[in-house]
Amino acid sequence: MPVLDVADLRVDLRTTAGVLRAVRGISFSIERGETFALVGESGSGKSMTALALLDLMPRNGRRQAERIVLDSRDLIRLDEDELRTVRGGTAAMIFQEPMTALNPVLSIGDQMTEGLLEHRPGTALGEARRRAVDLLTRCGVAEPERRLPQYPHELSGGLRQRVMIASALMTGPKLLIADEPTTALDVTVQAQILDLLRELQRAFDLAILFITHDLSLVRRFAHRIGVMYAGEIVESGVAEAVITAPSHPYTRRLIACAPDLAAKRGHRLGFLTGLPPRLLGVLDGCQFRFRCPVVQAACAGAIPQQRTATGVEYRCVQDPQGTAGQGVPERAAASSPHSVGESLLQARDVSVSYRLRGGLFDRSATIQAVRGASLTLARGEVLGLVGESGSGKSTLARVILGLEVPDEGSVTLAGTSMRAVDRRARARAVQPVFQDPYSSLNPRHTVGAIVRAPLDILGLHQPKDRARVVEQMLDRCGLPRHLFASYPAQLSGGQRQRVAIARALVSGPSLVVCDEPTSALDVSIQSQILNLLQDLQRDLGLTYLFISHNLAVVRHLADRVAVMYRGEIVESGDADQVFERPEHAYTQALLASAGRREASG
Repeated sequence: MPVLDVADLRVDLRTTAGVLRAVRGISFSIERGETFALVGESGSGKSMTALALLDLMPRNGRRQAERIVLDSRDLIRLDEDELRTVRGGTAAMIFQEPMTALNPVLSIGDQMTEGLLEHRPGTALGEARRRAVDLLTRCGVAEPERRLPQYPHELSGGLRQRVMIASALMTGPKLLIADEPTTALDVTVQAQILDLLRELQRAFDLAILFITHDLSLVRRFAHRIGVMYAGEIVESGVAEAVITAPSHPYTRRLIACAPDLAAKRGHRLGFLTGLPPRLLGVLDGCQFRFRCPVVQAACAGAIPQQRTATGVEYRCVQDPQGTAGQGVPERAAASSPHSVGESLLQARDVSVSYRLRGGLFDRSATIQAVRGASLTLARGEVLGLVGESGSGKSTLARVILGLEVPDEGSVTLAGTSMRAVDRRARARAVQPVFQDPYSSLNPRHTVGAIVRAPLDILGLHQPKDRARVVEQMLDRCGLPRHLFASYPAQLSGGQRQRVAIARALVSGPSLVVCDEPTSALDVSIQSQILNLLQDLQRDLGLTYLFISHNLAVVRHLADRVAVMYRGEIVESGDADQVFERPEHAYTQALLASAGRREASG
């Protein structure tokens, strides 16, 4: 008997525009010791499904289901008091961002013991603390007794996520719901968390509902998969079977969007046109038909549930013989190689340190953020800079942008010392694109005003010509004209990043520093942005310093790669050489964490 059995789950949200059908009749089950993954774009209904299971929906939400049976209890028939015994007891959740999920004013020990004392009233505090120490130890937290009096802000991201997992296990749940638990983590920490979840699953025989938009994680971690689109599960089955031979057109396009760590640079990624539907009113037919490359008239009618020879089920009018086993659509052919010219940027022996002020009884300390780092970029080249958080990537980028003065070393741009370059000239020559466009765009300015600002500040072009230049750049970045008067809050994540790219390029820089520009985006939006960056580089002759912890993205885009560890560049060279024949142990560890087998010999 499965730990969780869900049949015909529906969630409606009342909005001013009407009733939004957020989840539409989905069914699935999870056995003891099994991981079932829900994947799909943002807004597909993954997280709403998880919240609906435990009736944790927003106030305007209403759920219906034939049944939601968890450990032999039908949650649909339980009242609120009974549901409280299930939440955090029989079922527990791990959230995407532990810093926002953990209470900043409570110690780790208090937060971990609180749930156990609530769900097991007879438990002594000493016993609860001993269990907390034991679970922190199981979760790989060193010196767990020392962690109990600490607060969330005193821990690293990886440690906070381990604390979240240990806290979720305090009551001995049967079901663990993990909602994007590794999205904000570095590739090495991500691998550690997945290994930890596997180990805990075996130790406690857990059923895990794993929610993610990262298909590479699903292949490595999940037993079965459900692909969600527009509130429905459009394809489900054994994870390996679905990913290697997807049957639904949406699954096929989603997989084609993801960069492949084993593929060489230059190929264009697949992409999804248009946006997901709004899910208001009467929803007939297949909702993917508005974006589907193989749409036909029958897609507007009743959609059958079909089954392939491998046991994969999918909702589509296409014949299984015409889709099953075809695999992922081939990627578009590589674009023509871009030309690489003379040296544009040189950083030599750059070192940066920060002095931390001590408290009343603590001594001040010095942190060496960058140690003797050197790199070069040629015109028209893409240099990928990779490494874990805290390795010094962003600090080195700030030095290159002229926002940080190094303690030692030098940076030259086109043969001129960065310190000697006028601030305005530097801003025109080197521009950044940041990770989160929402926080880097002025929320009170329109798209047109945001992109025009560099022209006004730097005095570029005649005032009467600036509107035309802005329009041309926005067109080049794929933004429709009707959005020019919109504000950042009215745009999607991908549209906001296009605005950030247009703003960076409108002044005509020769070097663009891209600091994790796609890490906050869904895989479908990420592919569009990566394709756009390739097109702009080819058309405008741009040079990129591309910073990322996503090795597959760097492999797709970069000509050369530099690997940073503890402030030093420990390995650099041609991208193919570094990815296929890494020499430094840290580079090998990064690639192993990303799921690639080390090359023999």
